[in-house]
Amino acid sequence: MVSDQVGATFRRIVSGDPTGRPAWVQAIEDGDDAGLYGPGSAPWVVHGHIATLAGGIGALLLQALHPGAVVGVREHSRFRDDALGRLAGTARWLVTLTFGSTDLAERESARVRRMHERVHGSYESPGEPGVRRRYSARDQDLLRWVHVTFTESFLTAHEAWGGQIPGGPDAYIAAWGRAAELLGLVDPPRSRAELDE
Repeated sequence: MVSDQVGATFRRIVSGDPTGRPAWVQAIEDGDDAGLYGPGSAPWVVHGHIATLAGGIGALLLQALHPGAVVGVREHSRFRDDALGRLAGTARWLVTLTFGSTDLAERESARVRRMHERVHGSYESPGEPGVRRRYSARDQDLLRWVHVTFTESFLTAHEAWGGQIPGGPDAYIAAWGRAAELLGLVDPPRSRAELDE
């Protein structure tokens, strides 16, 4: 059936694995607890819907508006040589933090934090010729920007195409803040009002 073939191809692309079933998917299935959120939670519902794919694309485009984020990706990412592999890494993070066990979510967050340690440098400030600004993937403002763009984009896509969110948008925003904390963000937004601010 064509839909099965499309689904299998999609899983191979997003997972970065030729079988569409990388080892980290098995690690999620082997988990020994319900993870950070658990079945039926707002993150499970939002991230389990196909609308998250559209939200993820929107988030990546918004993230590129921050000069530190775009220079960091350009200088420290494999996106030029392996764009789909880079996408698979982001998908792994999202799926593992959402659906994996607590231990697996913490290990995945540690993996991403280790990658972030080498992501730093400087860029010429837009609109300020000759002025250089330093950036680091561990800077609070950059972590906040990336988290807010993911959260806003996932939420907006789900509200447009995904239906009801258990507990509403505030429940999703508050719960998903835990993922950002595991990457080092202090005090992520916990409500729609804080996200908008």
